Amino acid sequence: MMRPDLEEGFNGWQVSDPTPQETSEGIYCCGPVSQKAVKEGELTTKYDAAFVFAEVNADYLDCILMSDGRLVKKGGSTKLIGKHISTKAVGVDERKDITHEYKYPEGSEEERRVFEKAKHHNKLEKSGEEPGLHLKIKLTEEMTLGSDFVVNALLTNNCMDVRNCVFQFSAKAVCYNGKKGEECCFTSDKVELSPGEEKHYSLKVEYNKYGPVITADRLIKLSAVVIDKTTVDISTAERTIILDEPDIEIKLLGDIQVNNPVTAELTLLNPLPEPLQDCSFTAVGAGLTDSKPIIIKIGTVPPKEEAKASVEFTPTSAGSKVLLISFDSDKLKNIKLHIDIDVKE
Repeated sequence: MMRPDLEEGFNGWQVSDPTPQETSEGIYCCGPVSQKAVKEGELTTKYDAAFVFAEVNADYLDCILMSDGRLVKKGGSTKLIGKHISTKAVGVDERKDITHEYKYPEGSEEERRVFEKAKHHNKLEKSGEEPGLHLKIKLTEEMTLGSDFVVNALLTNNCMDVRNCVFQFSAKAVCYNGKKGEECCFTSDKVELSPGEEKHYSLKVEYNKYGPVITADRLIKLSAVVIDKTTVDISTAERTIILDEPDIEIKLLGDIQVNNPVTAELTLLNPLPEPLQDCSFTAVGAGLTDSKPIIIKIGTVPPKEEAKASVEFTPTSAGSKVLLISFDSDKLKNIKLHIDIDVKE
């Protein structure tokens, strides 16, 4: 769009957030701000340029809340935020990376110039592993909703002397917006580490503990903390995992033609060790279901058994269509699948 309210050079793509979580001049709005202004670090440009710049360039900082109420800043990263800025590619169901539209390559001269302009010199501080205690969290491949799984933490002493530490490893349910829920798993240990020594710790995340507290977002935040008892130095590591959801299987029966009834057979395996209540499938698609959702209620599905339903719809127009299938229940919500359908005349 044109921006006659700004200096020359800021026409073109504009950034706007229709669902901001903070106010701008007292109103819940964000933007529009020129994408070029964000890339060039012009933070005084209207509207909310500094906020959008931070969304794609901010430094990630770890903080520890001490028992006496103090908030201690410890560690972080300059490279976690804005790594894969994405949009849907035109004409195909694929991700298109547009990171380069918002920021210059990491470490380039252009990036240095932009950050000097934006007064973010800390972004360009030298990175690398330094002496001290270091933590890493490693994940397993199979982490499916309803299953028990194990995650691991690696603690390394990069100091030249022995370190006596307190180690804590926990898992908490979280929402998509970062709000933390209840803790579902925890372990701790007092450990002595020789110079260069590594120790591995495992945390078993069990469904009977995380199942009652996990949200529909299926997110669990893993947090590891080690405190040096001598220096009171703190090292942390965090990972947020999304538990795999069960797949919806679909089989289409009949000729897919205009005004010809088509049956879709739907199947989903209940992965949980407990029954699912109030189960239903919903099907909707422009030119397929008359743009109205078709809801099939199937009641209760026992543990480790399949939910099955048949949906009949009649295409009303020819061409490429998309059928969206969703499954909902009391414990599994918003499970989705979409398929492309070519409707013949």
